[in-house]
Amino acid sequence: MASQPAEEEMKEIEQIGVDIIENLHRRNMYLVLKQIFEKLDRESLMNVELTSQAWKAAISNVNLSMFWNIQFQQKFANSLLWDKLYRFNVEKGLDFASKDFLFPRILFNKIQYTVETITKNWTECDSTNNYIQEDRMNSVKSIQITDKYVSILFDDFKSKIWNRHTLKVEQEIQTAEEHGCCVLYEDVFMHTHGQQITVRHLRTKKEEIFPTPIDGNNYIARLFAANGFLVAGLNLKYNGGRSRLSHTAIIWKIKSPFEIEWNNFQMVPSLNFYQVFMDKRFLIFEYSHHVDSKVFDVRQMSEPREKGKVFEIASCYLEHIYHDGFIFWDSSFSGSTTTISMLDIESGNIKTVNLLADNSNKDVQVNIDSGFLLACCECGEQWFLTTKLQVWDLKTIMDSSTSSQIIQPLIDISVCPLPFIRSVSTMSLHSDILGIVCVSEVFYSPYVRSSYAIRTISFLPACNFCKEIRKNLRRCERCNLVKYCDSDCQQADWDHHKELCLRKKDVSVLNELSEVKATISAAVGSSTDSAVGSELSAQVISESSDGSLSQQQEL
Repeated sequence: MASQPAEEEMKEIEQIGVDIIENLHRRNMYLVLKQIFEKLDRESLMNVELTSQAWKAAISNVNLSMFWNIQFQQKFANSLLWDKLYRFNVEKGLDFASKDFLFPRILFNKIQYTVETITKNWTECDSTNNYIQEDRMNSVKSIQITDKYVSILFDDFKSKIWNRHTLKVEQEIQTAEEHGCCVLYEDVFMHTHGQQITVRHLRTKKEEIFPTPIDGNNYIARLFAANGFLVAGLNLKYNGGRSRLSHTAIIWKIKSPFEIEWNNFQMVPSLNFYQVFMDKRFLIFEYSHHVDSKVFDVRQMSEPREKGKVFEIASCYLEHIYHDGFIFWDSSFSGSTTTISMLDIESGNIKTVNLLADNSNKDVQVNIDSGFLLACCECGEQWFLTTKLQVWDLKTIMDSSTSSQIIQPLIDISVCPLPFIRSVSTMSLHSDILGIVCVSEVFYSPYVRSSYAIRTISFLPACNFCKEIRKNLRRCERCNLVKYCDSDCQQADWDHHKELCLRKKDVSVLNELSEVKATISAAVGSSTDSAVGSELSAQVISESSDGSLSQQQEL
């Protein structure tokens, strides 16, 4: 008799369990349902999906896609990295409110795995590398690097655009005139010619030309695109010459990379500027007032014609960085400490913090991305080029209550020792949450035309050939710098990868060469060492390059 109530109670509990989930769907209480699902880890979630009738009842509901939409929105609110990876994996504007919830669920799990792996790869210095080198036929005018692309504008007015993650040329675009300018924004490349702006969609390769509301004495000298806005800086033509600073700004709203409100613009006259920072709250024009100071003219984005606050800041070695209502710059270097100053635009208050930083190289690139402050530099040591990266948590910096506290970096790593035959000059260095991109000029001798090299260091768990983000990637056994799905991907990528692969193999050879040269120097003197060492270097590098080609397919 005692067992009968227990069995009935169990049946009632099981029935209530099914009814709870169904009733939650019926009442559109997806947040409560989400909290139930969050109690399960990924493995348990998969087991429940296969065995539980309650789960099957839940996923049969057509509104479950809203559950995944809520999951995405909550992750975006808590982590800027999620938004970056979401844009990296899928086009913006994807409608999750559809009956097919399977794709949002797979994408959600994929991004979650990518976030976890990037964090792990940072701490373990586990990166993949890519490298290309081409002869430099023309001088470089400007370099732009984004999440997806690397663009170089040459002095023959031609722009070459590479996919950042494959280092393969996407497009070559001829700009119209000497004083034209260009800008990359997500999947769009915009460039000017006179009083017009050409918008080229890099995925579809379609071009559209839009006239701008300016007269014949002006031309577009600068373009800036960020955070949903496009700003053109107008310069004045006079007596055959051209002004140095822009005097008028035209502002358009970017609804999407493929839709700009050209007919709905605002024009801000009576300015002097050469740099613009912008977001939905502020529009900031930067210019130099004196040699040793910079001026920031701050306007409200809602009313950009109305004059606002003006701040004058002493010039510093690094570029000023704008992020979410704050302007950052380095105040001083002292031993192993760097002092960073932060100007709160809203209140006008300035706060300083001390960071434990590597100050051995003053040519440091600083960036703020996805809630982190990143400092990156390149150091040449004998034959090698090493990239150093330090990362701090931005919230810790912002919340620091005293300037006497020294904030330790979350990550302090040196990656990818790369051998070069001659000297290297870094032209552009960019670091973000996905990795590092470096554009360098390589000099072989004063009599030989130099070349330029693009090198990437990626923390994404992606195959070097197909770029699929996945688990259980296998490293190239020769260089240990790249990862592949399998030997098929490695073989298909060899023509592209062999330059970096052979260079990396030379590292061990050059280490042995250094030991040989040290022995020779001790025995016969430095003059003989120089001659013999140079001859050995040429022989060893030549032999290693020839010998490596026979093993190009091994994994």
